[in-house]
Amino acid sequence: MRNIGISSTSTRGRRRSPRGYSSTLAESMRSTRFSQLSSVLDPDKPPRSDKVSILGDAARLLMQLKTKAE
Repeated sequence: MRNIGISSTSTRGRRRSPRGYSSTLAESMRSTRFSQLSSVLDPDKPPRSDKVSILGDAARLLMQLKTKAE
């Protein structure tokens, strides 16, 4: 079976991009999401870049909310 006119997409319909570009873009988006999460968890403090502590704070907050809900 031949794909006519669809030479820039893979068989799953995703666009092909250079390997370095897509991983750099993904890491940039991930860092942005972590900084957004950090600012939501504690809006009074400046955003942190330490992903481990951000995830720890998020887990702690979720446990507190779960306890309050019960």
